[in-house]
Amino acid sequence: MYIEPEQFTPAAAGRVFCEGPQISSLLEKGSGEVNEDMVLVGKRTFGVFDGATSLMPAMYACGHTGECHTGGYLAAQACHDTFAAEDGGLLAAARRANETIRVRAEDAGVDFRCKEELWSASAAVVRLEDDHFSWCGIGDCRIVVVHSDGRHTVLTGEYDHDAPTLQSWRRKAGGATAGIMEVMAAEILRVRRGMNRDYGVFSGEAEALTFLDHGTMALAGVRDIIIYSDGLDLPRKNPLAARDMQTFLDIYERGGLYTLHQRVRKTQLEDLSCTTYPRFKIHDDISAIALRF
Repeated sequence: MYIEPEQFTPAAAGRVFCEGPQISSLLEKGSGEVNEDMVLVGKRTFGVFDGATSLMPAMYACGHTGECHTGGYLAAQACHDTFAAEDGGLLAAARRANETIRVRAEDAGVDFRCKEELWSASAAVVRLEDDHFSWCGIGDCRIVVVHSDGRHTVLTGEYDHDAPTLQSWRRKAGGATAGIMEVMAAEILRVRRGMNRDYGVFSGEAEALTFLDHGTMALAGVRDIIIYSDGLDLPRKNPLAARDMQTFLDIYERGGLYTLHQRVRKTQLEDLSCTTYPRFKIHDDISAIALRF
């Protein structure tokens, strides 16, 4: 059996068994009002989806429930539902997910000429086959493969479009009298207007698909596949520095996703001003899946 997505919390994150890998999963809301991350555990498809809050403070009614949600939540939901269908290959699902976002956003009255109004989501998805797996990713969700000899390969999510903004915040924060969203508002808007021009996310724009990373890899020699949103990244004092993937994997080896989660949250709680480890909010949403073979 699989744990339903709404049950994925640090306390409930656990391990379930199927004919293939041992599966661990985690989903936790950050310090924002809404959890815009989603986790997919399917029969053979596994993914995380990280919705990005629109810069316009709008809420939209969901057609079949009438509940109101942020554009980031609805973008992540569209991706989750599309990949969950497990219909066709991952590239076809990626195209449908992007198209679904556009249709739903247009129905809600979103102006596609205004990028700061767009619904958007990063994603990382793996589908297991008999002797290999296919994968795709866009934005800052990551897929990391740990090989049986201890080496690791990062498949997606290496580019961080927010790093220059966070580096500027790091320099300005000492004398700032307001938070990052106010001090860096112009830079945040500039980066958002570069969506699917300078970096890619699912947003309903056709250009998004040119940023999609994808491929296949043999399962022979694979020990772990870790799929996660950037909320699980180890905080960095220098946003432009390379991520310390070896430390990340050493912590994972000691206790899996839960131990990684504990390290991230502990570090963030020691920096409530978000200045020592530059970031947009105290805690980001976290979504993650680990497959151990």
